[in-house]
Amino acid sequence: MTGFNTCLVIHSQDPTAKYLLNYKIGTSPIICNNNLSTVRLETTKMILEPLHLLKKADVELNITQGVVGGGRRA
Repeated sequence: MTGFNTCLVIHSQDPTAKYLLNYKIGTSPIICNNNLSTVRLETTKMILEPLHLLKKADVELNITQGVVGGGRRA
């Protein structure tokens, strides 16, 4: 009502906000009305994807002698 823009950021797969707002909430911002938008962050993916890439590079380059991939330490 005061004219401020608000963005609701959701970090879980809980469908409550989707039902309350009656909008499909995805990983791209969705404008719900003049001053409300919402977005879902895939925090697990954001954390695990770089770790997966690091493990892949470690296998190829053997930088950590297998420590990152869960192998034994040197």
